[in-house]
Amino acid sequence: MRILVTGATGYLGAEVVRALLENELFTVIALGRDLEKFERLSHWCGEGSARLQPLIADVCSLENFPSGIEAVVHAAALRAIQGDEDHRAATVQVNIAGTSNLLRLAARHELRRFVFISSQSVYGRCPSPWDESMQPDPQGVYAETKYAGEQLVSSFEDALDFVVLRLSRLYGVSFAMRWGEIAGKFSQLVCEGQSVPIYGNGTQRFDLLHVRDAAQAVTLLLRAHPKGWNSVYNIGSGGSVSINELVTLFSELAVELGLPTVVVERHPELGTNPPPHLELDITRVRTELGWQPHWTLRDGLREYLNAYSRVGGSSTKTQM
Repeated sequence: MRILVTGATGYLGAEVVRALLENELFTVIALGRDLEKFERLSHWCGEGSARLQPLIADVCSLENFPSGIEAVVHAAALRAIQGDEDHRAATVQVNIAGTSNLLRLAARHELRRFVFISSQSVYGRCPSPWDESMQPDPQGVYAETKYAGEQLVSSFEDALDFVVLRLSRLYGVSFAMRWGEIAGKFSQLVCEGQSVPIYGNGTQRFDLLHVRDAAQAVTLLLRAHPKGWNSVYNIGSGGSVSINELVTLFSELAVELGLPTVVVERHPELGTNPPPHLELDITRVRTELGWQPHWTLRDGLREYLNAYSRVGGSSTKTQM
């Protein structure tokens, strides 16, 4: 099966590419804009790279699909930078116009399947844990454009089979590392012996999904029985963790790995009231497709600390 993956050199896209190439049934057409990143991705994918083909293009201007494409995994997206109107406009262009362009091409080529990567952010202010029956209430440009993308995808129901995956907050060591996200940021502070800040009372909760678990959900769907299609699925960790619990895990792992003792720096005056609780209910995907996450948070954080300790400092941000 020939699969087109957009955003193929991004954080999730690269992991999806590698997961697909681990199965000899798949050949991957990797869509992106940077040839140097493709070369790095090919090396990162190892032996499977023999079935990896780069396609240098933009999702908004792509005019045709290579021959033989059977499915699209649309992972390309932008997240608007607050206060940057140019980046806001680019986010709307990529996340909405780009999705619309891909859908038209997919319908024209009579593709079998279209996987749209969405986000937990579409639930907005709905009380969590969130399940797929809730009416989305997106807040902000990124969430609004993701929900608009979902609606575009569902409007093509008569032309192709689709699935929408609403992912929780991703973490994990991967090709295009996100050291600025909470798990990566805390890992750097712990490894460098700096204090770890906690704003508010530390009870705010997050659903942290390992990026490789997310990629495995995509590959499962591409092999799934048709009953899994024309549906929306939450893909999360199956729970949530508070900032306090996260710091406790880091403290325990620091002892285990011989790292400096974790020192906490609390800023209760800078907290939010009430603290947010971000969590996905993944009952539907567990019941209907048999998918469930395999990475424990402890193992995922240990991987971060080992990676940062091994590569070290600022070079980590450029090499990972």
